[in-house]
Amino acid sequence: MQKKIVFIFIIIFTVFYINPLYSYYYKESKGSSIDNIPFTEKEELTYSITWMGISAGTAKMCIKGKINKWNKELYHIASQADSSEFVSLIYKVKDRVHSYIDTSGIYPWYYSIMQREGRYRANRIIIFDQENNKAFFTKNDNPPLEFSVPSMVQDPLSTLYFLRTKDLTVGKSVYIDTFSGKKTHRVEVQIVKREKLKTIFGKIDTILTKAILENIDFKGIFRHKGNIFIWLTNDKKKLPVMMKTRIFIGSVNARLIDYKE
Repeated sequence: MQKKIVFIFIIIFTVFYINPLYSYYYKESKGSSIDNIPFTEKEELTYSITWMGISAGTAKMCIKGKINKWNKELYHIASQADSSEFVSLIYKVKDRVHSYIDTSGIYPWYYSIMQREGRYRANRIIIFDQENNKAFFTKNDNPPLEFSVPSMVQDPLSTLYFLRTKDLTVGKSVYIDTFSGKKTHRVEVQIVKREKLKTIFGKIDTILTKAILENIDFKGIFRHKGNIFIWLTNDKKKLPVMMKTRIFIGSVNARLIDYKE
């Protein structure tokens, strides 16, 4: 049971980055720019993960600034998930994720994840050729596999940052093509309602979104089938202040406990 709890807190930390629109499906052409960037190049988000009131671990996402790499200007985004001291006694988790995304179009050129979960060890790398709609996936020391992908396809981490650049209209849905390795998924995020929520910033207006994952079985950090609820601040920053998903017993919550910019 503890193993599944840890899996859930890992996907809660990363899964909520997924969107496009059904009512108005959004797709940009390669090379297009996004003007309303809601995050700074030094933003840092820290979350406390709990299950049934028990601390399961912490998760953190941060932007490590802009870099020039592969003749492109990129945001270097890093995330990490660590099990709590109690959970680590049973099933220790130490996962690290990196994504390098285009500063103008907000789509990835490189993604990597290092998984350390109990005795499980895996390293995955995805290199995106956004100009030719290709992705090259490598796991551990295996040879890379080539896949065709849609224009401006996202990775599991970049999708949240792309979502935050969009206008979110209650009653509509956002979809985005997301490649996590070997397959591209189009995931729906429903914009459910506006809701007051108690946060580290006080009681504020938020936008409740619902990521529909019931029919999608993601591997690795996405070891979960079901829906995830994400509360974003109802302002220009659209900060993800809380996430929640139900599991076989109770639910797992991720709450923002620290924010820096």
